[in-house]
Amino acid sequence: MGSFGFFADANLTQPLDRTYPIQLTFNVAGGGEYKDIQVYFGSPDTTIKAVPAPPDTYITVTIIDRDPSAHNLDATNGPWFVIADTQANLSSAPKNQPYSLGTQVLGGVANAKSFWVRIYEPEQNPALYTDFVLTTNNILVQDI
Repeated sequence: MGSFGFFADANLTQPLDRTYPIQLTFNVAGGGEYKDIQVYFGSPDTTIKAVPAPPDTYITVTIIDRDPSAHNLDATNGPWFVIADTQANLSSAPKNQPYSLGTQVLGGVANAKSFWVRIYEPEQNPALYTDFVLTTNNILVQDI
């Protein structure tokens, strides 16, 4: 049985996980900036589906900071993230809150769930940051 994950492309060939994290280059010395990226959640395997593990009823996505010693997520001062269905909706999405993908995600490239992530970094030296990682609540992968 296959598995589900996050990808940087609609064909589900470029994984985004702890081995291949979101990579963002910030140049924020003297001021903050944000980066927007489109992400896909799914599996290329058309014979499976993902469902939330009980007691959850929805599959939700959030972002964790693998290195909170550098900075902690802070909705007021940053860094913070937002997740929305479209890039335009990022401006009104709640900060540091999970995003629902629904009650199931079917396998197959055509069924992948697309969403947008914005990560804001207030004050860090210019660098490539890889400590923000996408994660879901517990899910079950089932045969269709």
